[in-house]
Amino acid sequence: WMMNYFSLVKRCGIECSYSPNNGADEIGADKAVKIAELEEAVSSAESDISVDLEEAIEMKDLLKKTQLWMEKSSAIVPKRSARKKKRGNGVNEEKHKMMEISNLIEEAATIPLDIADELERLKIEHSVTFSWRLQAHRTIRDIIAAFEDFRKEKSSIYSSSEVKAATQAVTISANDGKERVDPKLDTKAVASSSLREQFERRTSRSDSISTDITGTSGSA
Repeated sequence: WMMNYFSLVKRCGIECSYSPNNGADEIGADKAVKIAELEEAVSSAESDISVDLEEAIEMKDLLKKTQLWMEKSSAIVPKRSARKKKRGNGVNEEKHKMMEISNLIEEAATIPLDIADELERLKIEHSVTFSWRLQAHRTIRDIIAAFEDFRKEKSSIYSSSEVKAATQAVTISANDGKERVDPKLDTKAVASSSLREQFERRTSRSDSISTDITGTSGSA
């Protein structure tokens, strides 16, 4: 078994004390390992070897790790055919977090198998999601800024209206001399204007009385 799969063991990055004399360790040393190759080697070890060979155990663990990574990757970014099939069957896609994608991309560096296609889909998904999030943040900031401008503008308009209402809230009828209040105007402005006018009347009356007293004293 070791003679047949020695090259694969080396390509998986597994340390091995076995050293063949036919240069098998140089064959396909830089070639990416296919999952099918690893599955075949693990299956052969389980059926052909009666002892737990350390290299075979490590290959089995690596296979499980890769299969788990593939499952997680496919759940986040399935192939187009699988994605269309889910949508066609009315199945809602499960939502995943950005951290899950980032973790899978980082973990891919520790897997010596050929997972280039799945890794590329993850990177694209990560890039698209990150760009969308940046745009969403910009949009939210623009909405907040626009709302603040609107609030300030409305505040300014209301302030101007209150000043105008304060000068027009109370009108004196030329016919009967009674106060008439425009019901459409701000009640606060009406009250403020009414109080101001009462104060002006009292002040005018006080000035009149003071003048009368002064004139009387002068006559005396």
